[in-house]
Amino acid sequence: MSKVLVVDDEQSYREYLGRFLARDGHEVRVAESGREGLEIGVRFRPDVLVVDWMLKNHVHGLHVAQALSAIRPDMASILITGFPSGDLKAAAERARIFRFVEKPFDVEEIREAVAVAALGRSGASAAGASLALVETDADGRIRYANPAARVLLGETQAGPDAERFADAFAEGRLPDPQAAVRGWATVAVASRRRSIWEVRTHPEDGAGTRLWILRRRGERTHVPLVEMVLGVEEPLDLRWPWDGRVLVVDDDELFRHVARAILESAGAGCYAAGDDVEALRLLEHDEGIRSVILDFEIPGVEIGSLVERIRRLRPEIAILGNSAFERSEEFAKLGVDRFVRKPWRAADLVKLLQAR
Repeated sequence: MSKVLVVDDEQSYREYLGRFLARDGHEVRVAESGREGLEIGVRFRPDVLVVDWMLKNHVHGLHVAQALSAIRPDMASILITGFPSGDLKAAAERARIFRFVEKPFDVEEIREAVAVAALGRSGASAAGASLALVETDADGRIRYANPAARVLLGETQAGPDAERFADAFAEGRLPDPQAAVRGWATVAVASRRRSIWEVRTHPEDGAGTRLWILRRRGERTHVPLVEMVLGVEEPLDLRWPWDGRVLVVDDDELFRHVARAILESAGAGCYAAGDDVEALRLLEHDEGIRSVILDFEIPGVEIGSLVERIRRLRPEIAILGNSAFERSEEFAKLGVDRFVRKPWRAADLVKLLQAR
């Protein structure tokens, strides 16, 4: 049978699924948040992930799937959602989600999806991991290295099957864990090519185990994925300073994709909707949305009416007007006195939101 991780912030769903999947013989772990799901998942390394999309913090279900797939791309992800929007389906396709399951669901649907996902993994490859991950114990022995890390270890004198992390590095050049917690630490490895690595880690847990992300010097890595896997924050020029998520409402699919990438790279949880129906349904389903970036020109939508409906539904929410043209006066007449013109940066939004 398979190792299965269930992540859902609703206790009833979480326990219900965990109990039935364990009866099928699977080794099951459960988590109540995206952050906990990542903390468990990077060490448990499930064969199958069953995760709710709308989790109640800034790490949502797709984040969990993307981060765990970055270290184990042969993992199959099953995404549970009560709101299968077009943007979600597109994002899920990019993240190679194995299957959608809509709430409310019958447990047999999940059990069948997990069984099929587990079988489908038999021909999958783990070679395409985008992050090279090593887990070490309190004595520095390598407990686990994913295929991407084994490739890097293979470039050292210790070889791909190295047993101790220190053997990969030039004598006396073991990375300083404290420096690697604060940021990327540069270190020479023991190899004929005089290679240089950059390593990143996190504070060790109570048992003394530690996770390391490795890369060759000069290589770029996906900052949000590193942060999520290690539970640390990268030193950035800008970091989103608030809890809660942002909803981008715009009919332009490319713009929604770019806006979401900009916000998530700054550490903001972000949803996107292409019309008023999707936007209002998202606001109804997720109380964690704190800000809405609203385009002025959405075909078939009377913007004043949409602003009123948003405020009736969520009177406390911050609305930012948004357009490729100067629309600040038009938005002001609707009571939206914060406006940002496309193209914008995350810093522009932070400045506007901090103004009040």
